[in-house]
Amino acid sequence: TQGYSSAASDVYKRQVYNGFADGNCVEVQKEDGSFEVMLVMDDALIKKLDSMDIGSKIKISYKAKAGQANKQIIKVN
Repeated sequence: TQGYSSAASDVYKRQVYNGFADGNCVEVQKEDGSFEVMLVMDDALIKKLDSMDIGSKIKISYKAKAGQANKQIIKVN
């Protein structure tokens, strides 16, 4: 995918969803206990995440896009 680093793709298997930080950013807690804010640009993903309970365990896929400080969520299971 143009503009994305293929080497920066990853899946976190046991993330904990902590809600939206603002309209397009969610906070997740990683397996190691640290927190990360991630971008969500897809309207369907925003609706899916918004309907989830805070504290839900989720599995996500993300891409790091050149020039963005935060990783972008591309899929939620």
